[in-house]
Amino acid sequence: MEELPAGGPSLRRILDTLGTGVLRVAHAPLGLEAAVTAVTIQDPSEPVRVSAGEILLGVGVERDEQVVALLAAAGARGAAAVVVKHPFQGPGPAHGTALLHLSGAVSWTQITTLLKGLTEADEPWGSGGSGESWESGQAWESGEDLFATADAVSALIDAPLVIEDRSARVLAYSGGQERADEVRTHTILARRDPDEYVELHRRRKVFDQLHASSRPLVLAPMGDERVPRAAVALRAGGEIVGSMWAATARELTEKQLDAYAEAAKVVALRVLRARAVTDLDTRLRDDLLGEILAGGAGATAAGGRLGFPRQHYRLVAAQFAERGAGTEDQLRELAAALRMHLAAVRPHCLVRRMGDTVYAAVPAGTLPADDPLVLLRLLEDFTEHRSRTEPGVRAGLGRRAGTVQELRRSRDDCDTVLRVMRSGQIEARAARADDVRMQALLLRLSDVMAANGEELDGPAAALIAYDAKHRTTLAGTLLTHFAVFGDARAAAARLHVHPNTYRYRLRRVTEVSGLDLKDPDAVLAAVLHLRLHRLVRARD
Repeated sequence: MEELPAGGPSLRRILDTLGTGVLRVAHAPLGLEAAVTAVTIQDPSEPVRVSAGEILLGVGVERDEQVVALLAAAGARGAAAVVVKHPFQGPGPAHGTALLHLSGAVSWTQITTLLKGLTEADEPWGSGGSGESWESGQAWESGEDLFATADAVSALIDAPLVIEDRSARVLAYSGGQERADEVRTHTILARRDPDEYVELHRRRKVFDQLHASSRPLVLAPMGDERVPRAAVALRAGGEIVGSMWAATARELTEKQLDAYAEAAKVVALRVLRARAVTDLDTRLRDDLLGEILAGGAGATAAGGRLGFPRQHYRLVAAQFAERGAGTEDQLRELAAALRMHLAAVRPHCLVRRMGDTVYAAVPAGTLPADDPLVLLRLLEDFTEHRSRTEPGVRAGLGRRAGTVQELRRSRDDCDTVLRVMRSGQIEARAARADDVRMQALLLRLSDVMAANGEELDGPAAALIAYDAKHRTTLAGTLLTHFAVFGDARAAAARLHVHPNTYRYRLRRVTEVSGLDLKDPDAVLAAVLHLRLHRLVRARD
């Protein structure tokens, strides 16, 4: 796991978040793990003034020798990186600071705003962590800025609009949506475009046209739409980061279309900034969860930064039904889908993939997020939906946790539920640890038997041997008898036989095995042995 910087995001995190369409590494002799604390703009006419940990923006640097001098001066002062637009090709100082190349499509104002947004977020990097910053801090204020931006653009063109990411998910929307139609209402309520409209746009190559032009694309109503749409792509640093969709009851004038296109440049910057800050904060918190679940040396400190003991969580785990099923891409998609699905009850879940299992910590404390039955129903919906189009998915729900140790026990709960499901003892796609206590106990007993090489004896062994030789189902008859507490009619119904046939088979159980059905301890032991036999045989 990457070391979590105490003073700010690492260069690597910033580059991963912004992407190579914005910043590209040209020279990094000391690596990219330095913590970034601030951003400084270098005036070409002034001496270099930069502090340790800062990123220095080399505005106006146009020659190789200027780049080398700037790198040497910044490195001597401990700067984290130097950013230039000049296409420097030569080698930098062997022990100097990192050199980053800024895309020509990104202005200095834009990169300054983006980097400040990443380095000045309210306490996503501090070591103490109150656990409240993710709801009140800068990372989430950026989302509110997008709604204000949507309102401003809507007023500019006099049409209600939504701002979406590249996956057709709604990031923000303006007021006045009553002037649109039911399709728009459904889009906002679902927080994404209806699947049938996304497919319709693909077939008609709407996205291709939208991404190929900087001008708004005016579209006639499709399907159940009643109002035309005016869409424009959002570009930042040569990357398409989303789009805006206005419902235009009245045709936009050329002046309005021009204003809409210009506004898209500002909106793209704000979308990228919101995504960058939010993604960075999310990745940090996901890493903290991974540190706790892995039981590393920094687990206690990670728990403090996640708000323990004041903040509590419920852990969820999802896994493909068969071990080894699912490609790398499918596992990544499973993690993203689980995060999005859980956002229905809590938008700030932590998600960490460990091997073939995806874990999610759902912040608890207020209903409905604190109600395990609400989460269980949500997991049932999730597994049912995912199992329609992918390898079967199963999910487990652990106990509420308020300490690092309790969160690890919650992970044990989840792992146990998933193992019980894989053993075939239950058919449910989602369950709590409380729901599978008996099945979990049987698994532990079967582990002991397998480890010690123990074999069954007594009545259970006699029934199993007789069934194998005569192709009968006496063992199953005993298990059914136990499951329905001796109710003859219920047992016969389960076995699909007449009650008299069931009674005859039960007599044969006694004759073959010598089991006394009136001895509850003897019956319980025989049933446990039979169930353990099934588990051990399935293991083999």
